[in-house]
Amino acid sequence: MRRFLLLFVTLAAIQHPLIAAGGSNYTIFGIGDLRLAGDARSNALGYTGVGIADGLSLNVNAPATWSRITETKLDANLLHESFRSTDGNKSLTLSITNFSGAALAVPISQRFGITIVGSMKPYSNKDYDVFTSGSQQGMDYVLNHEGSGGLGRAQIGVSFSPFPLIAAGASFNYIFGSLENSRTLTPTTFGYEGGKTTGRTSTNAISGTVGVLVRGEGLPFGLLAPFSVGAVLTTKSYLRADGEFLFEYPAEADTLDIIVSDIPLPVSIGVGASCQLGERWLIAADMFAQAWGSVTLAVPTRDAILYGIGIERSPSRAPGANLWDRLSIRVGAYVHQTYYVVNGEGIDEWGVTGGLAIPFSGDNRLNISVEYGGRGNTGNNLIHEDILRLTFGLSLSELWFQTFDDEI
Repeated sequence: MRRFLLLFVTLAAIQHPLIAAGGSNYTIFGIGDLRLAGDARSNALGYTGVGIADGLSLNVNAPATWSRITETKLDANLLHESFRSTDGNKSLTLSITNFSGAALAVPISQRFGITIVGSMKPYSNKDYDVFTSGSQQGMDYVLNHEGSGGLGRAQIGVSFSPFPLIAAGASFNYIFGSLENSRTLTPTTFGYEGGKTTGRTSTNAISGTVGVLVRGEGLPFGLLAPFSVGAVLTTKSYLRADGEFLFEYPAEADTLDIIVSDIPLPVSIGVGASCQLGERWLIAADMFAQAWGSVTLAVPTRDAILYGIGIERSPSRAPGANLWDRLSIRVGAYVHQTYYVVNGEGIDEWGVTGGLAIPFSGDNRLNISVEYGGRGNTGNNLIHEDILRLTFGLSLSELWFQTFDDEI
């Protein structure tokens, strides 16, 4: 038990990229790319999971689903992303590897579905490296725009299921992090000197998440037993921001504290449904929306909306089943209307997903998911990106203190 907790705390403390050569150039806008996956299973199933009621995974985005978790569970994930960007003439491939979250679930009562969950995961990621050129007052120059950082989310929550029909959950979220943006001016005209300016913003905010899950098996109508539906809502919050501005020129360098307006994080909602087809097949579909169009940022934004669908084949429980039959196999797809608006045009993303859960040592699993997608286009001075994401997740389970039915 002590080793389990120590591993969770160690993993949750990792916030910086493990390997970085650059990420998406679209992260120059706003707070960067939003991290939407609740766990490795969710990613492989097209970012679904709000309506999945089997308790086999730990989806930190859907607190009501925790009520079916029957063993203490530790999940930890690693995310590798590769972006091939092109403007139609030139192409560049950059990649980044990040720790993408750890979560610990401790079931207290199976009868009442009481499970306590603590987690730490990225909320957004900013990592870009963009070059532009121009001319002003007789000086030609090249500008190198670089950005790094992102936001993390620490979470503590609980689920509760007083009846087989319905479960509820809620969590307290602490969002924090830092965003850095710099510009390096390099004159290409002889006789001029360049320099670098850097803006750093440190932020923190609190929000709340509530969720509900309705399971068809709790209804008197047998035809509805395979179905479950869920919903989740996260409140609006404001990132309290402290900023500083550093300028470095050949003749002078200094750092100034600056006033940064609070950054709004809009309300978000998610709804999902799932259907269990027989003992081994599951279909899930989700919709997630965040009202970025209702807030004011330094750049134009619009509402973010994601639609996802996924299919899973569960492993066989039959004695002597071969390794292939003991794997969970997952496929999915999604379309994502991102909150980015560039040159008056909204940036859309699409992707296909897939993955495996490989068992080892009882109920412990190695989860692997892969995603290929794209976003943007090369018209209107925009950039098209081909995206490859690989997620490696470790799911460990143990029996800790619990209250079973015959003990109540």
